[in-house]
Amino acid sequence: MLLDDLVDHASLDFGATSRSLLDVCLNEDGFALGGEHIGYLDNLFAPPLDPGVRKSLSVAYVYFAASFFCQDRVFDGDSRSKVDTIAPTVLEGAASGRILGVFLQLGLSQVVALDLINDLRLTFFSSMYAEMDWIRQHGNSDCRLHFTGRSELFLFGFRLVSEIKGRSVVDGEISCLRTFIEAMQHGDDIGDWREDHLSGKVTPTLRYAYEEIGSVPDEAALEEFVYLSGFYEKRCGLVSSMLCDVRERLRELYGSGGESMIAYVDMQIAKLKQVSERFVDRKSSLLKFHGLNFEKN
Repeated sequence: MLLDDLVDHASLDFGATSRSLLDVCLNEDGFALGGEHIGYLDNLFAPPLDPGVRKSLSVAYVYFAASFFCQDRVFDGDSRSKVDTIAPTVLEGAASGRILGVFLQLGLSQVVALDLINDLRLTFFSSMYAEMDWIRQHGNSDCRLHFTGRSELFLFGFRLVSEIKGRSVVDGEISCLRTFIEAMQHGDDIGDWREDHLSGKVTPTLRYAYEEIGSVPDEAALEEFVYLSGFYEKRCGLVSSMLCDVRERLRELYGSGGESMIAYVDMQIAKLKQVSERFVDRKSSLLKFHGLNFEKN
């Protein structure tokens, strides 16, 4: 969605406080958090949403995304300001109001909408609790819920669009989208391996590294492992394989309707390839600097 649209809607929803709330609704590049997601989901299957409905749902989605990002920062100890603590209640209230308003406008059951919203909140809470358990057990418990649970919003958007269009959701669709979410999270964790290690955040990517090493290493030992063992390239290959699988499943499920999301997946695959190639080039340069040979595969 366009930033101007978000600004206009936020002004209506939040009045004089819209500026401070808008700040948490934008990513580092100044784009609305998840602003295109409802559009991707709407394009998967006919009929298209009414433009006004699509815009209102997109705004609500951004509000929920911003709320979850705020809570993430507080949970991880990375909070930028007190706004992160107080914004979620206001943002989620406005998001829920917009969604209920859409359902009322379309003559759909608001009880169904409330059930979807409550399921979203419960899953997010459960994922945060599961992460605390994961941290307490030093990464030895099941990580799937907290790993993908924070991204439940994407599946919520899918269920929301499906409900408004009067179609049933099948397990194959949810499985495909969960794999997409998991791949994207793995990709983020690969890039953040050093930062996560130094902060003591045991991601699944780091857990696999620690298992290969046999212990939790210091930064230098982990860096040596990442650069010399092929671990980084293997993890990139895993994510690329997952995204390629998602691409094929989207084609099978939606045909031409999946083109816009497939294009997004292709863009992520291309980015991952570039990241992997840059890493290999940097590794080659470092090894040459230390008088070692390295042959690219």
